[in-house]
Amino acid sequence: TEKALRSYKGIKPEQNISLADCLICGGATGLFGSIILGPAELIKIQQQTATSQGLDGSFAAVNKHIRSGGLSGYYRGFNATILRDVPGSMAWFGAYEMVKQALCEDPKKPTVSQALIAGGCGGLGMWSFAIPLDTIKTRVQASREGRMSIPTACSRIDRKS
Repeated sequence: TEKALRSYKGIKPEQNISLADCLICGGATGLFGSIILGPAELIKIQQQTATSQGLDGSFAAVNKHIRSGGLSGYYRGFNATILRDVPGSMAWFGAYEMVKQALCEDPKKPTVSQALIAGGCGGLGMWSFAIPLDTIKTRVQASREGRMSIPTACSRIDRKS
């Protein structure tokens, strides 16, 4: 996404991109990642909750899902996945780049320790946003009544806390 942004805005490879551009790249990465991660996480959650739904095994949950929703059913909770991944990825990329800028003489060539510290800070930034939103996403994808909305998942979480 950075390459596309640089091409669109005419930013040369040797120039640093702005924090705003970095956040845009992170958000786009979260959006594109959700296309793959959404169905994969739905399958994982359905397999994890198969026995509580009265199904014999984890693959029974996948088969039930294919029969009831077809391929489009694999995008159940997709909006919630995007709600988690876009701001989370923006936070990760933003924190990672800001820490690299602060630590490195040349942010394009961090040392291993600088990259580890920046990556750790990026992870802290991401999961600070993503954990609460991941709870919502998981409730939507694990719901038994078909399509639970994000507001309904939020209200049920609020009632339990």
